[in-house]
Amino acid sequence: MKKFFLLLALAILPLFGFAQAQQTYFTFKSGSFDLEVNAAGQKMVTHSIFDDYGALQYAEMSVMGQTVKTVIRDGKTYMVSPQFQEIPAQQEQVNYLNLTQEVIDKYDIKMVGIESMQGYDCMVYTLKAEFQGMEAASKAWVWDGFAIRTETTVMGMKVISTLKNLKLDIPVDPALFVLPE
Repeated sequence: MKKFFLLLALAILPLFGFAQAQQTYFTFKSGSFDLEVNAAGQKMVTHSIFDDYGALQYAEMSVMGQTVKTVIRDGKTYMVSPQFQEIPAQQEQVNYLNLTQEVIDKYDIKMVGIESMQGYDCMVYTLKAEFQGMEAASKAWVWDGFAIRTETTVMGMKVISTLKNLKLDIPVDPALFVLPE
């Protein structure tokens, strides 16, 4: 079950405003945040740090007793530990700061309102995606490119992602984004 949860989380996270390509995903140069994902009674927390408006990202999460560290740079995602390897892109990233008509059509994105979430005035979107034959329907509360909260239903299971501890325009150690030899 934990393995399924991890694969599900990795499959749907690109829908929620985190970079998989070298472009601007945030209106802030640097920052950090925690993303808490709850599904099927399991909770996973990922701590992320970004620089260069999201072109550089570092993330740590604990999965099945191991700490998994990833780095996004040069438009690619790398697992740094427990072993170093490039992770193939799973699906296109939704960039809420630059929604193209192609992406809107592909994911059937609709802006359905404006609501306050965790003290942020968020644009509320609905969208649909398919990953490895599974269809997912989502609702996302987005502030300044950040998905503050998402609710996704996939295979009858509800997955809730919540952004916490958001800190913006902070000093970031460039060593976090250096890949091993």
